[in-house]
Amino acid sequence: MASSRGGWEGSEVTEYDLVRLRRARKIPPTVEVRVPGDELVPAPQPGECVVFTSHFARGFGLPASTFLRSFLDYYHLQLHHLGANAIMLLAAFATFCEGYLGVRPSIGLWVRFFHFRAQMVNSGETRPNPRVGDKEPARVPVKVMVECGAASIYPNTKSEYPNPKPLQSVKKWQRTFFYVKTADGEPDALNLPPFRLEPPEERTNWTSKVGHGDTDLDDMVKRTKELCQSGLEAADLIATFIARRVLPLQRRPHRICDMGGHRDSTRTSTARLDRGVVRDRVRAITDLKLDAKWWFGLHAYHRDARPPQVLLLSLHVSFASCRSGAQIGHCYLIFCLLPA
Repeated sequence: MASSRGGWEGSEVTEYDLVRLRRARKIPPTVEVRVPGDELVPAPQPGECVVFTSHFARGFGLPASTFLRSFLDYYHLQLHHLGANAIMLLAAFATFCEGYLGVRPSIGLWVRFFHFRAQMVNSGETRPNPRVGDKEPARVPVKVMVECGAASIYPNTKSEYPNPKPLQSVKKWQRTFFYVKTADGEPDALNLPPFRLEPPEERTNWTSKVGHGDTDLDDMVKRTKELCQSGLEAADLIATFIARRVLPLQRRPHRICDMGGHRDSTRTSTARLDRGVVRDRVRAITDLKLDAKWWFGLHAYHRDARPPQVLLLSLHVSFASCRSGAQIGHCYLIFCLLPA
């Protein structure tokens, strides 16, 4: 693509950048990494995927979480189709689900809060205008999807979800790409789809209303409103995964609401961050205006303060006659536990 906006411009990643990601436990030892050369457009070798340091700074980690992989597969997307702001919004959503609702993130709930918009640029070509009028040109520009960041994420304005405000622009995020590959003989440590360069022009499932009419999702949406009324703020979603040193889009053994102390196995570091550092990091990846006195409006749940939930267990027991084998009755038992 000739346009510079949303196009590939090579990579500025260094070996030192990759060492820092290793030390931060954002890349496991079984993943091989490679710094790009002089190529402007990624040219991965067989088995390699393309990832971005800008994504790691916003809650992404390897191996990718089950939710992120399902998200990429369902919408036929690649990581380079999602810009830095989109990754931040997905990480915040995963934090909200795990830390405040106490559930695993799902595409069905995501659809209730967000939608896609395609990022387009002029291709430099024109086509005949089918709506030619007295004041309309005979030809109009042909627009095509950008190569990087084609699928922008926007909030549904009617939802109660406390959406973190993205930065107006994250310049040159596409210059932070490098290559990763699972070491030979090791289990998959990426959990990413095979790499393809083309933009998602087919827009697979972009307008799908998966989970429409699901009563469980309706209850989660209702609970979202209750949490906001209890003090939940947009900044809380970002500050939670920063303060707890966890990557919401990395595959982990348990949810954020199940995390324990500073030695929890899902943390990338045992070191605690002070309030000033947390606020600065929130401001670095969002457009939220936090003053020096800001702190959490509502803390996420954790191992010693679990989210309230109802467990309904339906046990179907069939009784049969030993002689005839005829089914003569059913018994349904429902157990309700409040809170968990």
